Amino acid sequence: MTTPHPSAKLLRAIADGKQMQSRIKFTKNWEDCSANRALHCIICFDAGNIRIKPDTVTINGVVCPVPMLEVPEHPDLYWTPDLEGNAMSVEWSRFSSLSVQHLSDGLCFDTEEAAQAVAEAMVKPLREYVKRAKGEKE
Repeated sequence: MTTPHPSAKLLRAIADGKQMQSRIKFTKNWEDCSANRALHCIICFDAGNIRIKPDTVTINGVVCPVPMLEVPEHPDLYWTPDLEGNAMSVEWSRFSSLSVQHLSDGLCFDTEEAAQAVAEAMVKPLREYVKRAKGEKE
């Protein structure tokens, strides 16, 4: 049995014409990049700074990554938004009814940043309402 290339998923995505993103140096932010840039990073052993651009959904006017739709192949950890606008780490357990409920409710994300974006989008209308009710400027 042969071992697949560590960046096989990225290479397949490039070959399929998917939009790739690279991490901006010294930040956690991602920006769209060309296939050539992605290949260059993979060749230079910098594949950790390349990813397939995630699909998005708009929640209350905020563009957010889409939630996980199925149990991941290696379900070690997932992130779920909490009501304080933060993301909390939760261990996945195939036998946990809470994990199954989170997945079916669209509340499971593969990164902390994705869960954070969704948490902020979820509370946005309530924060805006409170500001208006108090007569504060938005």
